[in-house]
Formats: sequence, C-alpha cells, structure tokens
Amino acid sequence: MRKTSAKKIIRQSGKKSLQSRKARLIFDNLMAHVIRTPGMGAVKDGNGRYLLINETFESRASIKGKDWYGKNDRQIGFFPESAVLAMENADRMASTCLRPVEILLEIPKYPEPLFILGMTIPVVDPFGNSTMLIFFGMDISEEWRLKSRLSESETRYQSLFDNASVGMILKNSQNIVLTANPKACEILGYSRGELKNMNMCNIMIHDEPHQNNHETPDSFSTGDSERIYIRKNRTRVWVDEKSNPVRSVNDPDSDEILELIMFSDITEQYVARTELALSDHILHELPEAIVVLDERGLIERWMGAAEEMFGYTSSEAVGSELNLILPDDQNRALEIMNQSLTDFGFFKGDLIGTNKSGEDLTLEVSFRQTRQDSKNDKGTVGILHDATTRRLLEEQARRGEVFESLGLLAGGVAHDLNNRLGPLVAIPELLLEEIDSDSALANDLKVIIEAAHDIAHEVRDLLSITRRIHIELEPLHPEESLNRFLNGEVFRQLLKSKPECSLATSIQNDLPQIMGSNQHLNKIYLNLISNAVEALNKGGTLFVKAETATINTPLFGHDTIRPGDYVVISIADTGEGIDEKHLPRIFEPFYTRKKMGIKSGSGLGLSIVYGLIKDHKAFLDVSSRPGLTTFTLYFPALKSNHYRKGSPTRINLKEMGKSRKGTETILILDDDHGQRNLAARALNKLGYSIHQAASAQEGLAILDDQNIDLVLLDMVLGDDEPDGLDFYREAIKTKPHLKAVVASGYSENDRVQEVLNLSEGIFLGKPYTIARLSAAVRKIIETC
Repeated sequence: MRKTSAKKIIRQSGKKSLQSRKARLIFDNLMAHVIRTPGMGAVKDGNGRYLLINETFESRASIKGKDWYGKNDRQIGFFPESAVLAMENADRMASTCLRPVEILLEIPKYPEPLFILGMTIPVVDPFGNSTMLIFFGMDISEEWRLKSRLSESETRYQSLFDNASVGMILKNSQNIVLTANPKACEILGYSRGELKNMNMCNIMIHDEPHQNNHETPDSFSTGDSERIYIRKNRTRVWVDEKSNPVRSVNDPDSDEILELIMFSDITEQYVARTELALSDHILHELPEAIVVLDERGLIERWMGAAEEMFGYTSSEAVGSELNLILPDDQNRALEIMNQSLTDFGFFKGDLIGTNKSGEDLTLEVSFRQTRQDSKNDKGTVGILHDATTRRLLEEQARRGEVFESLGLLAGGVAHDLNNRLGPLVAIPELLLEEIDSDSALANDLKVIIEAAHDIAHEVRDLLSITRRIHIELEPLHPEESLNRFLNGEVFRQLLKSKPECSLATSIQNDLPQIMGSNQHLNKIYLNLISNAVEALNKGGTLFVKAETATINTPLFGHDTIRPGDYVVISIADTGEGIDEKHLPRIFEPFYTRKKMGIKSGSGLGLSIVYGLIKDHKAFLDVSSRPGLTTFTLYFPALKSNHYRKGSPTRINLKEMGKSRKGTETILILDDDHGQRNLAARALNKLGYSIHQAASAQEGLAILDDQNIDLVLLDMVLGDDEPDGLDFYREAIKTKPHLKAVVASGYSENDRVQEVLNLSEGIFLGKPYTIARLSAAVRKIIETC
C-alpha cells in the first residue's frame, strides 16, 4: 500500500514534466529499477526530500514505516554530519551540473561502520530543469575493510622493509631491481634511486655459487648461501644471502613471481674465518709437530706434522699422556723439563722421542705453559721438531770435513813421499844392472825396491780415501764385474782361509749398466768381503746380492740416498756384528777395532771403500746387529746401455817387461832436482837425448830452441808457480803435436786428466821404475 501511494505521489509531483506516454513509461521503469535494485535506492524531490526508498535502504538505515517520507538527509538521522554534508553537496552538484555525481559515505554503525559507494543522478525535464534526484548506493564495507587492512599491512611491511637491520632487495624475474631498503643502500653504497631498475648481474659476482636459479620465474625457491657482491666503489663485500619468492602486492591477480633477497654484511666474519682457517692450515702444514696438553698433562690437540712424525692419528693421540711419544726411560731429561715448566713456565732442549713403529727420533722441543681461555687452569703448548735427519746430515757433513782435511794433508804428504821414494826405487834398479844378480848385494837391493813399492802402495791408499785421485769411469755391467771377482783367485784364497764358512749369492742377470771402474770396484769388493770373511770367526755365511731398486723418497742412512733408479749390491755376514757406538765411525781413517798384528788392521780398508764409492758418485749404507752385518752399495743405474768411448792411454804393467831403448829427444820438466837427475840418468842410459827444466818458463824457452819429441812432465812445479797444465797449454800454442808423459807424486786429478786429454798422453805415478818409465816413453812415441 505504501509503495503504491509513493508512486502516485511521484506521478502527481511530476505530471507537468511527464506529459507524454513515452516519458511516463521511462519514468515507471526507472522507479521499478530503484525499488528492485539489490543495493540502496531512493528518489528525492528537487529540494532533497525523500519521496521513495527501497527495502535495502530501509534495512541499512534501520527506518520503519514512513519516518523517511518528506524528510531530507539531516532529518532522517541516519547519516552523520560528514555524510549529510557530502550528500547535500552531491545533490547540489547533480542539480546544477545536470550530471551524475559519485559519493563515498561512512556510516557509523555497531559493531562496524558502513561504507557506501553512491551516485546521485538528476532527472531533467524537457526544459533542462532538474525535477528529481535518484540515489543508488552499494554497501562496500567488506571491500573497504579489506582494503584498509591491506593498506595497514603495506604500511607495516614498508616500515619493516625500511627499518630492517639486513639489506633487502625486491627484484623481478628478469633480475631487475624494483626497490631496495636503506640497509641495502648502505651495504652497497648506492642510493635507492640508483639501485632501482639496476640489473642484479651488476651487483653479484657471477662465478660464485648460488642456490637460486634466476633464469625463470617458476624456478624461484627459498635459498640460503654466501655470496660476493660488488659495491658502487667496485670493492667486494661478502654477504650471507637468503631469498624468498613473493607475489606482487600492487597486482594480486598477476601471475608474475618476484623475489625478495635479504642479505647481511659478513665481510669481517668471512675475513676472520678465512684467517682462522688459514692459521689452522698453516699449523697443519708446519714441519713441526704441535702438541697441546690440558691441565692434567693429557694431549688435547694434535696438529702440524704430529701425525706424520709419530704415526699416530689425532683420534689415537688425543687423551693420551705425553709418554706416548716421549718414553719414560729418559727420566733425568723429563725431570729437567717438568722442573723448568714449573719454575719458569717454559722448557727448550733435546729429547729422544719414539714413533708408532718404535723407532727413536732425535727431537728439538720447546714447551710453554698457557692459560686455558678464561679458566685458571694451565695448559701446555709444545713444538717438537724432528732433528733426526738434520743430525744425520750434520754427521755426514762432519765426515766430509774429516775427509777433506785428510785430503789436504795427505795430498801434500803423498807428493813429497812419492818424490822421496823415487830414488829408493830407481837407483837400486840402476845398481842391479851393474852387479851380479845372484849376489847378496843384489838381494838387498831387491828388498829395498820391494819396501819402496809397499810404501808407495800405502801412499796410494791414503790418496784414494781422500778422493785426491781421478778415476776414469766407463759404462759397465755390474753383474759381470761382480761375478768376475767372485770367480777370481783372490776370492778363492779368501774362502780357503775360512773353510768352515759358506757362500750364498743372489745376483740378478741383465742388470742395468753403471758408470764404474773395474779396477776400483774390485778394490771395493776385496775390502768389504775380506772384512766379512774375517768376521766369520766361528763359521757362518757370507751373502752377496745384486739387484735393482727404485728409490722414490730420500733414504737417510750413513749417506743420504737420493730418489732414483739404482743397482744395489749388498755384502753381508752372520758374524758377531759391529757395536752400535762404533758404527758411525767405521769409515774414518785409522779407526779400527781389530787387534794389532791382524791382517788389514790398519784402519784404512773401509775408508778406501768410502772414498771409492764417492768417486763412483754412488751411495753407501751400513746396518749391524748381532748375527748380521750388511753393507749396501747404491750405484746409479744408466737409463740405457752405453758403449765405452776412447780414453787416455793407460800402462799395463804386465806388458812392460824389460826397459826399452830409444834415440829421441826428451824434455824433463820437474821442480825436484833429484827427480830430474834420476830420470835424466835413466833415460840417457837408454839412449835418449835429454834436456832439463825446473820451471814452466825454462821449459818453454827450451821448446823454442830445441826440437823436442816428448816432455816428461811433473804437475807440481813449486808454490805459486805455473803447474804442468799451465805449461802444456802454452806449449801446444807453438807445438800443437807435443806428446807428454805426466809423472806426478799426486794421483790422477782433474788437472792431470786435462793434460792427458790434450796430449793423448800417459800418466806415470811416482815413484816409478825404470821399466815403467821406458815403457811409457816408448808407447807414446810409437803411437805418434
């Protein structure tokens, strides 16, 4: 009934302006739309008084009956003052401007206010006058509250984003920075405006690992990693980075996934961690063992070369007492160490250690007490250096100095002795040619000659141990040389002297060649095997073994044996062995434990072996215990077989026979008057023409005046004077084909060897017999 009355009233009020049927039809449809609209609908007259409201309006405004009819917005009491003013302003604008006007109204209502989005539409007559106003409103309270909460959330997010203590960067799937917070700007040195629209590739180090794949949006996932960023000033900063995928807030309906990167500057921690790791690495790489003891004296940390030095792993050593590596049998030394730690807080000295294999180590140790962090307990840090190898090298160097000193001494003594022995050998020979060979005097002269030769032999042995000789090395097969000695008469006589002894050999066939001298190798075999046989007092076995071996790391024994391929010759016996305290000194000259009067007891045998081994550029080691003594020789193996090259002429004493005569002219150059005259007398007797010179200058002058066929050349021509090599170098400038026999009280050294190479000559060691002298002269002359 109310609705019908309302329509009637409206028609009456607008009957003048709605004269046509068509206009009335449009108006009726409009009224029906106002009544049936799901939102709020109302009709007002030109003065803003309500003529019609629909049920939705009544429900929202809580208006009953006709309380609304003819009343304006202020009178119905539904709208607050702010809404009333907004409605009146909208009505006025719609009536004046003759166009719809939108309006947003907030209506306080328990428990929550209403938010109405409305529109006021003017109804205009044919004359352009607004006669009525139609209001449509929609309740957007829920949407408004959602938008309000979203706005609050955005505000809170922006506040968290801006005030975060970590850097934050929001980027899209193309790696383009959308925004960054102040902390990110501080860490990277850019402003927010500079970072916006920057590609992240300009910030990140590309070759660093990262958990997130930035190539496609779908690949975004939560990640956590350490990275390196590049600051604006191009310096590096290490960051701890986390990333999370997020959806766009501004466009919730978008399918694009963004990525929020959060990072903090860990440069200081990274540097500290790196330094700590480096320190640990350095400690573990140190050549010394680092041992940390707790307040109870138990091993707490096992670092540096401790595992390599002692053979115990960290898990085996930690928790053990120090006697794990420092045996208790050195009580006095340990007492001194503990007392020093108690009194002074530190100890430095030498101790004997033991590794896991039971081998003794010579240790240089340094212990110092320390506080255990903030506790009052005292721990101890120990640095232990394995000096075993160094002590062995020092001992080897000491032995080398001994031999060097002996070489200087023996060289001078040998030269003088050999010169003095010359007359003892040559004059008796000259006398023997003038007397009856069966007379008593002839026999006495032969005794003198034999004694002189024995002395000369001892002098040569003395020179050999001091390496004052030159040995001509050539490629040879070591198994052939060794088998030749074992099958020789000398070795058979040795075995005959100890018939109760047995021989066991193991000689590998086709051994690699070595550089050696058969003559001197035989001397090595003879000395070592003679000693071994003599050690077999109550029977036993002599072992001789030859094989190949490859050394990959240095072996430290009596010698330091370098890595390489070797032919190894071992000579062992099952005698009583060598006392450990004597073992380091057995190669020293004149050091012997044999009783006086026993053959080969002079103390030079092993010294000769050592010197000859060095001349072969080989190595030697020795080990001994009761029941087994082994001498091991390491000869460097040649890579492939070689053939012997031509070498300077050597004299074979067995081929010499009697003295041989000649008529050539010979220059004798020797600073010793007696030696010169003796050689001249002998050669004159054999038919040669002789010229004598005491110095290189005299000799060169004679060469200029005389036609010399050969020079008998002494190597030492006085102190601070040119020697034989200096003379020969000058001589061949004018006499390039001059031949030479080098006669010297020294054995063959490098300078002698150079003369022999230049002259294709012969070396004649002093003292020499007339037969050896004549044979040398004839051999050189006849080969010219």
